Amino acid sequence: RRTPIVETGSGPVVGLETGGIDRYLGIGYAAPPVGDLRWLPPQPPTGWTAPLEAFEYGGWCAQNELGVYSQPSKTEDCLYLNVFTPKGCKKGDKRPVMVWIPGGGLIGGRSNDYNPAKFVNQGDVVFVSFNYRISVFGFFSHPALDEEGHDFANYGFMDQQLALQWVQQNIGNFGGDPDNVTIFGESAGGMSVFFHMASPRSKGLFHKGIVQSGAFGHSPYQAGFNGVSPETAQSYAKEVVKRLGHADDVDARALRSVSTEALLTAVRTFGYAATGMVAIDGTILPMSIKDAFDSGEFNHVPIINGGNRDEWTWMMGMLEAATDHVLTVEELPETLRSIFGAQAEEIARQYPPEDYGGSPGLALANALTDGFFVYSLLVTNQVLARQVPIWAYQFNDDTGPNPFPKVSFPYGAAHALELSYLFEDYLCARGASRPLSTDQAKLSRDMIANWTSFARVGDPNAPGTPPWPRYNETSQYLSLVPQRTELIDELSINKAHRITELWEPLSHASGTPTRASWQS
Repeated sequence: RRTPIVETGSGPVVGLETGGIDRYLGIGYAAPPVGDLRWLPPQPPTGWTAPLEAFEYGGWCAQNELGVYSQPSKTEDCLYLNVFTPKGCKKGDKRPVMVWIPGGGLIGGRSNDYNPAKFVNQGDVVFVSFNYRISVFGFFSHPALDEEGHDFANYGFMDQQLALQWVQQNIGNFGGDPDNVTIFGESAGGMSVFFHMASPRSKGLFHKGIVQSGAFGHSPYQAGFNGVSPETAQSYAKEVVKRLGHADDVDARALRSVSTEALLTAVRTFGYAATGMVAIDGTILPMSIKDAFDSGEFNHVPIINGGNRDEWTWMMGMLEAATDHVLTVEELPETLRSIFGAQAEEIARQYPPEDYGGSPGLALANALTDGFFVYSLLVTNQVLARQVPIWAYQFNDDTGPNPFPKVSFPYGAAHALELSYLFEDYLCARGASRPLSTDQAKLSRDMIANWTSFARVGDPNAPGTPPWPRYNETSQYLSLVPQRTELIDELSINKAHRITELWEPLSHASGTPTRASWQS
């Protein structure tokens, strides 16, 4: 069934109603960033007069494959968003608005993989998702471009800000409340929430945020996500340009004439991580996310901030499957040195394989989980709790649907596995659907109730769900597990992940590596 026609600032749109949800897919919120518009701030779309049939997702942004997490694309024409509303939702209804920012390390991901039926049907909210430029197309800081006189480097974040401006200007016509917008995301999508908190340009575009496995700012090992100097970002861009066969003094015209395929190949041969590098450009991001939070110079909004217990088993599993090689005990010391440098010996002592069923891969995955994710999560919550209302969680369920290939160790509660509880039949960009069990379905309903209650009133506590006190009142995290959702003390998380005894001292040591050194 066709939905009623809805007016937007660019022209009228009509969607399709299925399953009690009015769906408007593939609405352009910016001009295609192709040709002369590549590596420019996003421009307004060309308007239309006849109703746009918003029946299918738009193309997703150019990217290489990222394990099961993304589908490859050679499309730069990708700045499209999607709106989902309860059937018959109309102007004046003023439902809470939840805007989903897809993850993927700023190098992969797309909105197409997230079916928000649970949020819309159970939570009675208006849901928006969108694509934004990623990898070398979204985060690229070469002098030839930076010196053109426009905002530079963080094009993907500029896209996000334009999408949020579109929400402010148009969502009221779909029945959403532009004065009650919650932005949320997982991994790089969650980190993007923190970017918007740190960016003056995002002030007033949102009112609450939910961060899932995206608290990277206080980790010395996640500098690429936290914000690097323009000089550092330019050094990586120059390396990409060198792999394209150009000299450092290449001009912008020549760069914009390079084919999409050639840029994707250069990214693949150089190393993915350095092409999702966030730059402290002085305007879009005046300072690092960490410095913004530590100084209090950020957009103060209520926050849910949490993570998964076994985050990095996902990446270790992807590496093992991609190389068809199981990390050996003999290889572990050198692998640790390549990641942690002089700190590797102490880390090796704290994570012996015999503590992990004899698996060097699982030992390494736990070290990376604790140093890259959990340490920063705990510190970020401590810093923010002094300034904004915040609720904390740890996802501890290792029984949920898992799209990852079988490897030599168990994944546990890995990165992204909580998404199956929030999005209908979610199994990343690849994988076979598997229904939730009765107990898992109950956890899913509780999580949706928590997330949408927070979006509605700024407090995740909802009828029929376990109590969830503010973090700064109790220093407790909600442990998300089927049948066993309960509060756990921060001290137990600290001890389980070796925070005080290892990662806190190491975080203050000099010479810590950047994101590019461990993922390239």
